[in-house]
Amino acid sequence: MDRRAFLIATGATLTGAADQWLTSPGQTPPTTASTDRVQVTSSTVDHLDQRLDHLRHLDDSWGGGTLRTLASAELEHIESLLNDGRYTTAVGQRLQSAAAENARLCGWLAFDSGDHAAGQRYYLTALRAAREADDRATGANTLAFMAIQTYSIGNPADAITLVDTAQTALGRNATPRVQAMLHARIARAYAKAGRPRECAHAMTAAYDAYAKGPHDDDPAWCYWLTTGELENLAGSSALDLGDWARALARFDGALAAAYGNDGYQRDHALYLTRAAEAHLAQRDIEQACASAEQAVTLLGGVTSARSSSTLSTFRSKLDPYRDTPAARDFLASLAS
Repeated sequence: MDRRAFLIATGATLTGAADQWLTSPGQTPPTTASTDRVQVTSSTVDHLDQRLDHLRHLDDSWGGGTLRTLASAELEHIESLLNDGRYTTAVGQRLQSAAAENARLCGWLAFDSGDHAAGQRYYLTALRAAREADDRATGANTLAFMAIQTYSIGNPADAITLVDTAQTALGRNATPRVQAMLHARIARAYAKAGRPRECAHAMTAAYDAYAKGPHDDDPAWCYWLTTGELENLAGSSALDLGDWARALARFDGALAAAYGNDGYQRDHALYLTRAAEAHLAQRDIEQACASAEQAVTLLGGVTSARSSSTLSTFRSKLDPYRDTPAARDFLASLAS
């Protein structure tokens, strides 16, 4: 039994953590003036934010398995500065925000590696730090990533609640890009729950918000929501709802938007694998295997359990067609 797959909080315990984040006041770190402590300045936090941004972008190419140790070490460093450094109240608040986003990233990397329990522990740590920093945007982003984990393991109802809490927290204060991200994320949860009408409404809202363009005050962490990723989320939702034609149209859009961009191998592989599932559902075995073969090539060197699991799911669905030439060749290439 792989105990890494078990979450430490589900149901009311999980959604209760989100409610507590929403309603409990934070406690901004006080000014620390002791001269025997390391001085932490605004410039120090600038450097920490830059390193965190580099980690986020490395994840796009390398996957969670490779970066987990590095990201957790960075989080420990930030926590040591919070505990042992001296800083003003304003700098302390920024440090807490950095800790929140770093913990959120650690949670994502753990989830992407298949370690769900560790991922959720990091997410809950991120929520607490975001509350202490009074950073609702980072807290809302954390809830959105918690929702990915929650609906991925078969609990879309709690995922809907998590994203709804994030939307309530930000209200009209979110930039259009952040609003688009949250609308798209709750659409995925609605699709997993088998609620096509709500899914379609949320995806329309996501496209409408995204069309308003980027803003100067967009958080650095929302860079990943591109046209290609929005198309992928729409395609994945259609795939979950059994609308194969719509899924393929959206995946084609995702791949067209991603063409020539070499920084997102894992995401491109996911687009291809999900497109392969849609082709397979239409019994286009040859095209399904061709898409999956491209995904395997892209994943070379990327350590992502999530991507590997998607390919494994496709392989199991391909099993009834294993005697067809295309399936036989594809399965042989995996074995070689």
